[in-house]
Amino acid sequence: MRILVLSKRQYTGKDLLDDAYGRCYELPLELAARGHDVRGICASYQARSEGVFERRRGAAQVSWHALNVRPLAPWSFYRWARAIETLGGSFRPDAIWACSDSFHAILGVRAQRRFGVPCVVDLYDNFESFLATAVPGVRPWFRASVRQAAGVTCVSRALERFVRERYALRGQTLVLENGVSPEFRPLDRAACRRRFGLPGGARVIGTAGAIDAARGTETLFQAFLQLAPKHPELHLLLAGHVSGSIRIPTHERIRYLGQLPLAEVPQVIGAMDLAVVCNRRSAFGEYCFPQKLYEILACGVPPLVAATAGVAELLEQAPRNRYEPDSVASLAQGIEALLARPELPPVAPVAWAQHGARLSAFLEHIAGGAGMRRVANA
Repeated sequence: MRILVLSKRQYTGKDLLDDAYGRCYELPLELAARGHDVRGICASYQARSEGVFERRRGAAQVSWHALNVRPLAPWSFYRWARAIETLGGSFRPDAIWACSDSFHAILGVRAQRRFGVPCVVDLYDNFESFLATAVPGVRPWFRASVRQAAGVTCVSRALERFVRERYALRGQTLVLENGVSPEFRPLDRAACRRRFGLPGGARVIGTAGAIDAARGTETLFQAFLQLAPKHPELHLLLAGHVSGSIRIPTHERIRYLGQLPLAEVPQVIGAMDLAVVCNRRSAFGEYCFPQKLYEILACGVPPLVAATAGVAELLEQAPRNRYEPDSVASLAQGIEALLARPELPPVAPVAWAQHGARLSAFLEHIAGGAGMRRVANA
């Protein structure tokens, strides 16, 4: 089957081509590994090198056509749409997988109409929480596009319920969580601590990801500062991008490593006795998938996760591994309890290959039957 993938180039703080990271990079490669002919268009909202970039893993290959765009500039949007039409016209896809934000959902469903082939819109977050949908006209256009798509893949059950209730979907849905790369695996804790100059006998908690007030990271700072006088062996380890809206406290046992290369993130997690995933109840937080949770579990480290809607459902059988968002007391109690008696929740991380197999079957189903009829009747 010929599959056209539409994605923005920068997402979740990474670059699809430069960092070779994340859902929009991994799943197209998994589709190619299953014998599909996969080509992609990745649009950069920042100035980057344009052209065709081949990405391979073993026998699997995806050709990415990279271009720079300005979504809200009419001339740029037209050039973007023309690039999709040009590649689509020569490639003649059997299905389109449009992911990464509201603009790609809109363009994907536009291509569905132009080519007469089904488009499956991928929602790896609640895109209504992104700044783009605050632009007048974008939100209703995005909702209409999702409603008209032949199918929708959602990163969580909570998000699937939300879009079913909000958008009156015509197409079928598939809950398709994020996967875990093989780099995330159990590592020697002592070696990881030596790598970052941490004391061997310390009790290390921390987080590796976005350090942002919108994610509730300040709650972790406050919980550590509350616990530090009682537990002189406790250290806080931080890694990731720091947003301008937050300031890391100054403390002799707080260590900030900066934004590290992806290859070093498993070592950061591996140095911890307990890894915290911060979040808040918001239009973003309630529906996002806790990617870091699965990476932490793959590393064999006990997690403590903010109990937003999706997490509360995922960790229903693991109350000790979740805390009340924005509650310093709840987080501090959870840290003390898990350090005293470590526990992993009964949740198994899934490799990208398994999700790729499910996406492949879903696209084949949509392209082969019900999805095609919906496109014809739209």
